[in-house]
Amino acid sequence: MPIGEIAGPFGIRGEAKVNMLTDFPERFSGLTRVFVGPRHDELEIEETRLHKGQALVRFAGVTTPEQVDKLRGAEIVVPRSEAVELPADHYFLSDLLGAEVRTTDGQELGHIADILQTAGNDVYVVRGTGREILVPAIREAIDDLDVAAGRVIVEPWVLESV
Repeated sequence: MPIGEIAGPFGIRGEAKVNMLTDFPERFSGLTRVFVGPRHDELEIEETRLHKGQALVRFAGVTTPEQVDKLRGAEIVVPRSEAVELPADHYFLSDLLGAEVRTTDGQELGHIADILQTAGNDVYVVRGTGREILVPAIREAIDDLDVAAGRVIVEPWVLESV
């Protein structure tokens, strides 16, 4: 589960500024290890703290800004088994990837290939049937969303903007 992305160094002692990709900033306190980058290299965490909307993380063995800079842009992930427990009727966006999307009248649109997070609402990128459809994640567009079944039913008007 992605929880952050390394934005760059903070200070001169090897701390990393991390843009949080979680709605739970407290998630960073208590972490002892994470997986970083495309190869998911395991890094031990010595210290974390929150600062101006970012997490500041000190990784074991990373002691200079130059070392942190080499990690810039790397995604920080934790195993799914260590994910934050969500309240009822909530889900992780990554759980929607691959979900089948149909209209209320049964027209198959494809599968959710990506989710764009915008200031107003999320947008599901649906690929299939030779085209890409952008579906706003709003009540007026979504008739039914069943994460467990991997199915999203949308109103037919979402096709009007295609």
